[in-house]
Amino acid sequence: MSRIPFNETFRRQTESLLPATFKRAVIVAVQAQNKTADVYFAENPNTVIRSVPLANHINTATIVVGQRCRVDLFDEKNSRDMVVAYCY
Repeated sequence: MSRIPFNETFRRQTESLLPATFKRAVIVAVQAQNKTADVYFAENPNTVIRSVPLANHINTATIVVGQRCRVDLFDEKNSRDMVVAYCY
């Protein structure tokens, strides 16, 4: 029985997963009761993405409209598969 080197196994596993990506965005509105935010991506300010969930560690009381943030995207067409990772 031949063994596959760890690096090769890791490479095969990585290729089989869908890559997640992230984008820079700007906060347009915050819904504290839902723990979601409306954002637009820096490269496309005309399109607002509504109800993007906030990461659990983000305190909604500290978010300011116009603040920049990072949005992690797992599916670019579904806002429920995105998350605001952090604000800066």
